[in-house]
Amino acid sequence: AMDLAPGFPVKTKMYSRDIQGVKTDFLFSAYIDRLLLIITQLGAAGTIMTTTSDAAFEAQSPTYTTTVLSGKRDEPLLQLAARRIVENAASVGCMRPMIICMGFKDHAPQVMKEVVQAVSEDNIW
Repeated sequence: AMDLAPGFPVKTKMYSRDIQGVKTDFLFSAYIDRLLLIITQLGAAGTIMTTTSDAAFEAQSPTYTTTVLSGKRDEPLLQLAARRIVENAASVGCMRPMIICMGFKDHAPQVMKEVVQAVSEDNIW
C-alpha cells in the first residue's frame, strides 16, 4: 500500500462563476508544500504555470516569478493574472508556492481581471 503523507485527504474547494458570460470552474487543492489552482472554461488544465516568491530575506515587497511549464508561453496576460493571484494570497499571509492552471476561451484583460477578483473573494487560504 502507498504510504500517504500527512494532510490527506487533500483540502479541496470547487465552485463555478460566470466570467464575461462563460461558465468558469475554479478548483483549489492544498497540498503540504504547495497549492494547486485550476481555473478553466475548457474543462481542461490549459496553460500550467508555477509561481514562487523571491522573498528570501523578508523583503518589504517580495517579487514573484511565474514560469510556464506547459501551454501558451506567449500569453503575458495569463502570467500577469497568475502573479496577481499569488500577490493577493501573500498579502493575506499565504506564501506557499502555487501551480496555477488556466484554460480560457478568451484572454481579454477583463476576463483576467474578473478571474483574479473571483479568486481573491473565494479561495482556500
